[in-house]
Amino acid sequence: MQLKKILISFLLSIGLIGTTCLAYADFNDGWNAYVQEDYKGASKEWKPLAEKGDGKSQTNLGILYYNGRGVKQDFKTSFTWYEAAAKNGMLEAWNALGLMYEKGLGVSKDGNKAVDWYLKGAGKGDAVTQYHLGIVYREGKIIKQDFKEAAKWFYAAAKQDESLAQYELAVLYDFGRGVKKNTTAAAGWYWKAAHHGHVDAQFN
Repeated sequence: MQLKKILISFLLSIGLIGTTCLAYADFNDGWNAYVQEDYKGASKEWKPLAEKGDGKSQTNLGILYYNGRGVKQDFKTSFTWYEAAAKNGMLEAWNALGLMYEKGLGVSKDGNKAVDWYLKGAGKGDAVTQYHLGIVYREGKIIKQDFKEAAKWFYAAAKQDESLAQYELAVLYDFGRGVKKNTTAAAGWYWKAAHHGHVDAQFN
């Protein structure tokens, strides 16, 4: 009886692995299509996986609908897929939701919700989200302007070689906003940003 249970468990595990491998293959087929700019083909591969709850596929569908690649551009549908992906813990989706709430794309504009999503992603260490949060604090449009907080998040992203954040941090050091003015530190961050391809930084 015990052997029978083990055998059944083994067979079930094989079936699960096989299903997982098939899903992985379908995702890769979608990625290969995307790389080859066959966005319609990518959408075709990812949609069934997204409907089954695959977070990466949901995120990628959000990207396709946001940019109108392979599908008709639809911010509402993009938001729906990003929201589903966010529930599956996809950091890219958290950043995207923050941006969509900030700009009012596919959803009513809501600065508080935008900041909430940015904070979630930034707190998990996502460099792009940290950069966006720094911009939000620097601009002071949807939240109270705070150069010190901006510098904090730019620094967090800059340490991860996010060139946009490195440049913004350099500017803050250059003008002494949120940090003590330090032209040496500014030059260092300008250099790093330039090294990572930031065009404006190459002229500083």
